[in-house]
Amino acid sequence: IELESLILQVRETDTSSLSEMKVPLVDGTVRYYEITLNPLHDESDNIIGIGGSARNITKRKENYRALKDSEKMFRYLVKDLNVGVILYGPYEEVVMCNPKAVDLLGISEEQLKSNSFFDQDWNSIREDGSNILPSDLPVQLAFANGHSIHDVVIGIYPQPTSEVNWLLVNAEVILKEDRSIRNVICSYIDITQMKKAENDLRDNDQRLKYHFENSPLAVVEWDKDLIVTQWSLEAEHIFGWNKEETLGKRIDTLNLIYEEDIPFVYHSLERLTSGEKDTFISTNRNVTKSGKLLDCTWYNSILLDHNGQTSSVMALIQDITLRKKAENALKQLNEALEDHVAERTAELLKSNEAFKAAEEKYHTVSDFAFNWEYWIDPVDRMIHCSPSCEQITGYRPTDFEQNSQLIFDIIHPDD
Repeated sequence: IELESLILQVRETDTSSLSEMKVPLVDGTVRYYEITLNPLHDESDNIIGIGGSARNITKRKENYRALKDSEKMFRYLVKDLNVGVILYGPYEEVVMCNPKAVDLLGISEEQLKSNSFFDQDWNSIREDGSNILPSDLPVQLAFANGHSIHDVVIGIYPQPTSEVNWLLVNAEVILKEDRSIRNVICSYIDITQMKKAENDLRDNDQRLKYHFENSPLAVVEWDKDLIVTQWSLEAEHIFGWNKEETLGKRIDTLNLIYEEDIPFVYHSLERLTSGEKDTFISTNRNVTKSGKLLDCTWYNSILLDHNGQTSSVMALIQDITLRKKAENALKQLNEALEDHVAERTAELLKSNEAFKAAEEKYHTVSDFAFNWEYWIDPVDRMIHCSPSCEQITGYRPTDFEQNSQLIFDIIHPDD
């Protein structure tokens, strides 16, 4: 009936007809045909019949239906993804996009579907801060070159005054059988927080490196196998070996330790690598590259792994050679001073004993002398008076010793 109606229409309108027809088969399957009908004319241009052809388009219809179902499923899958997704057609037209893409790009869906959108200044930058031309955006490059573009980091400013949003962009090219582009799927992942963490980590690393290289103490790090992994400039200044000569080598093969101190140092290394302690301070003698002998204090910090075993050791090393020399010189000076004080003390004791003997001898002589003998100290205080004073003055020795003015009071006024 449908075919008869189409033939009648062509006859009445004298125009060709192109239509599709669904034809159910006996086995219950369905086929689709593309029906073409054309009017046939005689020499007088009168319609003398209808010519027609039928082309089986069942496969094409199935492919189209599968494509629509696939598109529907694609829309359903990407709708709530936390990744921005844009599906482009073969002519760079936006077929669909999910809400996250609109949110990340800071534009409306209408703007996104505008063919002129990417021709404008999109405020996009590279990681080094340089501007990206619209033609250099991943999706444009994918269409221009015909191959996928992966892992491109771009920064965009959704608003002129807003902070940059960093996106990881992939443009996946889907080709037809003839190698022409069928679609490009572009994905956008927000990596702003990751970039911020990377920048913070880089800043922290730069600060740590600055302090590491400018520390007044030498900084040396080695792993659980005693392999040197860090060697600061101050370590080079103190010991003479540079980084190229130390990194990657076992610290116990650098001949840093004075021979007599090796047993003590090896015992310390065993304690450090055993995980027994997380800090350890030791002082020993070290030998420089030139053979110079140094006294150094090692302040060791031990990093343990999740099993409680040593993962790495970092040592801050102080050259205390001058301090040790000063301490030894001071010790020798103190010892010499103590010897000198002992000698002087002995001399004073000897002098005091001689003075005491002389004083006792004088007292004995003055006690039996007929003359009046007395001693007066620098402040005119009588500190000794012989007994003969009582026969001469009538005053006892204690009177003069208790009253220093008495010796002046007994002098006659005329004298």
